[in-house]
This record gives sequence, C-alpha cells and structure tokens, in this order.
Amino acid sequence: LSTLRSMQTLIARQELVNMIISQCHLEQGWNGVDTDRLSLVATFMGHAMSLLS
Repeated sequence: LSTLRSMQTLIARQELVNMIISQCHLEQGWNGVDTDRLSLVATFMGHAMSLLS
C-alpha cells in the first residue's frame, strides 16, 4: 500500500512539475535560471505534498 501511495505521489509530483514548467514557459519564456528556480520550487512542493499525504 505504501509503495502504491509513493508511486501516486511520484506521479502527482511529476504532473505538478510539468504543469509549473509549462506555465512558466508560457509566461516568461525559457531560460536556465527560471528552470533551476522552478525545479527547486517543485521539489519543495513535492516534499510538502508527501508530508501531507
């Protein structure tokens, strides 16, 4: 069960990352600094989500 849950968390996290990235891509174009900051934010949000679940 915990394996399934962590799989779901992983998938949700990836979808979240993709969503944020595409949002950023639309709003402010594409450059390395934004991507790095974005992945940092996504990682933090992923940790927060896994703590909540």
